[in-house]
Amino acid sequence: MRGKMANREDRTVVKYKLEESYTLRIPSITKKYIDQLPKKLKKQLNEEILVVMARVIHQSKFNPLDYLSSKIEKELRDQDQNEKG
Repeated sequence: MRGKMANREDRTVVKYKLEESYTLRIPSITKKYIDQLPKKLKKQLNEEILVVMARVIHQSKFNPLDYLSSKIEKELRDQDQNEKG
């Protein structure tokens, strides 16, 4: 596994090279407060934003049937989806 590991209280965050930018629009007062944060807290804020982004992506791919159906049913469903796609 490539990347730097950062231990958190309830999870481990894997940090990869950040190559892309994502713009987030925020109120000007929020920007003012963020600008005033110490470097350590800015880093924490960025890590938390990355975790929330990852969580939302994970939730978007969640399919309860993956955990509630048998392997054969899942294989049949996947095969059905592949035939349609």
